[in-house]
Amino acid sequence: MQLAEGQELKGQSVLLMASGELSGRWDKSQIARNPAEFATVPAGHHVTKTTTRIDADGRVGMQYVTAKHDDVAREAALHEALRESIRSYVVPVDPVAPPDFVDTDTCGVIPIGDMHIGMLAHASETGEHSDLKIQERDLLSAADHLIAGMPRSETCTIIPLGDNLHADDDRQITPAHHHKLDVDGRSDKVARVAVDVNRRFIDRALQRFTRVNVEVVGGNHDPVTSLWLRIALELIYRNEPRVCVNPSPAALRVWSFGLNLFGTCHGDGIKPENMIATMAARYREMWGAAKFVYGFQGHRHRRGVIEKDGGVVEIFRTLTGKDSFAAKYGFESGEDLVGITYHKRFGEVERKTVGKLLARSTHT
Repeated sequence: MQLAEGQELKGQSVLLMASGELSGRWDKSQIARNPAEFATVPAGHHVTKTTTRIDADGRVGMQYVTAKHDDVAREAALHEALRESIRSYVVPVDPVAPPDFVDTDTCGVIPIGDMHIGMLAHASETGEHSDLKIQERDLLSAADHLIAGMPRSETCTIIPLGDNLHADDDRQITPAHHHKLDVDGRSDKVARVAVDVNRRFIDRALQRFTRVNVEVVGGNHDPVTSLWLRIALELIYRNEPRVCVNPSPAALRVWSFGLNLFGTCHGDGIKPENMIATMAARYREMWGAAKFVYGFQGHRHRRGVIEKDGGVVEIFRTLTGKDSFAAKYGFESGEDLVGITYHKRFGEVERKTVGKLLARSTHT
């Protein structure tokens, strides 16, 4: 008996004569059922669940395969799509001359606490007005005042600490928990201000530091907008060799300078009290070479310092103020922007602080 390829025997009928001799035979076949042969999972997906029906004969009768898009592949695809979209209309800036003198033994770090650009607040509810124009004015002025007062160092790392935009899109809700947000303006309008504010920090830093590194951290308010902000800045400064915008989407970013090990994340994932231990576990060699370990976080809006596990984690304030949620639950804090200077052998040696009132006294 010979069956066609991919077929298996389902049944057989025979016709016998009175003498018992075979008069005829009918072989019935069906598509072979092989439990090892499943439907092909689409590229970029991975299997999350399978449901299998086993027939009475012990063979697989039917199988349902559930697959979803792989998170890493999805992130990479989104990153590339945004990059190509932004590239079409972003005009790169021309390089500018570096400063004449810098201290090669020091570096600057500017952790920009949650900017929440686009947040709308009314004084009658929160104690102070806030809108897109006010935020832009305060942040631009604070950048000018802060960077002008920092020592001239070889490098400066600018860290937008997440929640850089108040809302991720025009739905104006938090992506994870769908809390309603008060937003001033459409996404396009807010996005342009966000890019301009971050450019001001970078442009001012280029006047005072030889190299400028940028670590755009994603927050719980802006997981997607932080992605395109990072790409936009990368493309804007792609012709400026003195600016490096880290393209990584990683939640925890780590780098070193001399005997200093630095790390940053938003704070909604890795908690401040666990950050130093996490850095030690993930970056063992860098940890072993460091004498001073520092972590930078936002998220909580209130200043905090936790010294634990051989390092110091600092939580930075926001310059933007309270929204209706913070006012309702009594979240009170000061409002300032900080620039810190580190020596390659001695750790932190100096810091400059610009409060909101000082920033507003020097509006340009």
